[in-house]
Amino acid sequence: MSPSSLTESEFSRICRLINDSLRPFTESGNLSFSKQEEKNLLLILSQVSNETRRLIQSTDTSSSLNPNSQNHHCLSKAISHLVTLFTRESRYIQHLAGNILVTLSEFLASSVRSWKFFIHSLCICFELSILNLSSCSFEPSITGVGGSGSDLTSVVVLFKPKLKNTCLFTVAGIIRILRNMLKFLKEECDDELVLVFLNSISFSILNAPWDSMDEIFGGTGSEKDGPRNLFLGNFIQLLCSFVEQFSFAEGLDDSVDKQAILSKIINLVPKLLSWCLGKKAECNDTCISLYFKHKLLVLMIRLSFQIPLDGLVLVSWLQLLHFYFEDLLCHPSTESENQDDCLEGSPFMLSYSDGEVHDMQSGHLQRQAVYLFLRCSSRLINPAKDTSKHYPSYAISELSCYGREKGLSDLHSWLSRHVPVDELVPHETYWEKSINFSSSLLKLYIHEDDILFKLLLELLSLQACEEQ
Repeated sequence: MSPSSLTESEFSRICRLINDSLRPFTESGNLSFSKQEEKNLLLILSQVSNETRRLIQSTDTSSSLNPNSQNHHCLSKAISHLVTLFTRESRYIQHLAGNILVTLSEFLASSVRSWKFFIHSLCICFELSILNLSSCSFEPSITGVGGSGSDLTSVVVLFKPKLKNTCLFTVAGIIRILRNMLKFLKEECDDELVLVFLNSISFSILNAPWDSMDEIFGGTGSEKDGPRNLFLGNFIQLLCSFVEQFSFAEGLDDSVDKQAILSKIINLVPKLLSWCLGKKAECNDTCISLYFKHKLLVLMIRLSFQIPLDGLVLVSWLQLLHFYFEDLLCHPSTESENQDDCLEGSPFMLSYSDGEVHDMQSGHLQRQAVYLFLRCSSRLINPAKDTSKHYPSYAISELSCYGREKGLSDLHSWLSRHVPVDELVPHETYWEKSINFSSSLLKLYIHEDDILFKLLLELLSLQACEEQ
């Protein structure tokens, strides 16, 4: 069902409701609220949220919102009041303010130009928040994203003082809103709005100074780093959804270089692993690190299907897999006793005991890690023709030889841990161990047949390569 269209009067009523209700709390300059003030604000936010949804649901669908500068100015003021509340470290305030933003996004979707202005404004909030956290100076991206440049310039001027007290909690909240908006767009299957979203997020990811963020995220990855973990968790979730949507993106703006944005995210992978799991992979056993491992493996697998990875990236990823996931690669699949670890849609269910949940997580992570390891190895052994097109011919030859040697060496070492690959004489024990390993590998993937199918394709490509 398509969202209702907003009329001029109804849109103005919603913006006035938000502005008049929240102005006393957002323009006071207070960085914190007393318990009574927070209680009052939560009550007002709840009322604004309910009234906003009621007004929108009762709209007359016969006329659409005119996306003019006056309406954009009114909308930007409403957004500024809501995102200002994200600078307060209250999960409840942020949740309710975020609900209002998501509601606005859902119903602005009937006017593509107004929705485009809305998503551009939120991306500016994201970039300004990153700017205030980073020691690097840069300007938010307002060119190349379409719409009125003057409108977006005024948005930057309006939002800058509102976000001067940005913290990691603020950026995490903005990212959560962006991801919720993408989830809504996927459910509505609105290709035009999805493209607008991908274009806007692409410019923000390309523009943000990630190289200067090590000092902010270079912690130990412990569960005590709440705001930091919240930001990283939300950001990786957004990247996973973002990369997945690129599979279906047709008609991206000419100004958006799909190769450039995916390469940027690929280059971010080592940093994300370091930020989430520590430079020495110190926090392998915490719940948050298990979650990070899961999402990072998902991201890497999805990236490997989106763009041909060149040899240097594949070698780097093999090294990262050994550094951060060696325990999963080394774990004998023959010891997998629990073959009923069906995930029911998620590897992190709460309806089991801690021990059962940990076993399910470990089995799922092992499947992901082993699959990605075999995919990287097979791509090095049998590289795609266009993966090294940016290198001179002599370098391609050397890189191909080195990559093939690296892929074969790592694959041989991994197999040696599980089966006696050096025993060339067909002893009965050799064949028995080989059959047991093959059987256990299939059983490991039996409850995730989508990964099993991909795994078998990788193994078939290896066989074809060796025959050739």
